[in-house]
Amino acid sequence: MARSLRVRQACIGTIKLSVKRDGFLNQRALAEDIGLARSTVSNFLTGKPVDRVVFEEVCDRLSLNWQKIAEFKESGTSIKSQVDWGDTPDLAQFCGRSEELATLEQWIVEEQCHLVSILGIGGVGKTALSVRLSEQTRDLFDFVIWRSLLDDNETGLLRTFGDFRLGSLPNP
Repeated sequence: MARSLRVRQACIGTIKLSVKRDGFLNQRALAEDIGLARSTVSNFLTGKPVDRVVFEEVCDRLSLNWQKIAEFKESGTSIKSQVDWGDTPDLAQFCGRSEELATLEQWIVEEQCHLVSILGIGGVGKTALSVRLSEQTRDLFDFVIWRSLLDDNETGLLRTFGDFRLGSLPNP
């Protein structure tokens, strides 16, 4: 078992949202509340390794499940997801929306919400937001499948899920 842990990069937004949610104005306030050095809390919040006991203590204080946000290594390499991005749009110009991303990530990761709807008028960035969220959280899931529902029918979507269940990735 590892002596130190770090926050997964995909979960850093959720962590920072939890700090604000719990009423801490800054890292120093959180560090003082827990009785840790500010540098240790800073390391935790930026995804740098900290002692396992400290990691669990900070997560407990922020009401986070440490096992869901910790980066685990297996045989010296990260655990990899099976990913099929299909026809995912290119996000070369994505910027902002960090609060929305953190909220969605919290719902999916911490609250284990199985279905999230992103609604709005056309052209406001719903697809871009969902693509960025998928990219940020892909390491938290065994499988990530991106399909547009505009041009797909139920049979094609079910075939994709069937291929994943059988352990083979569809060819893009």
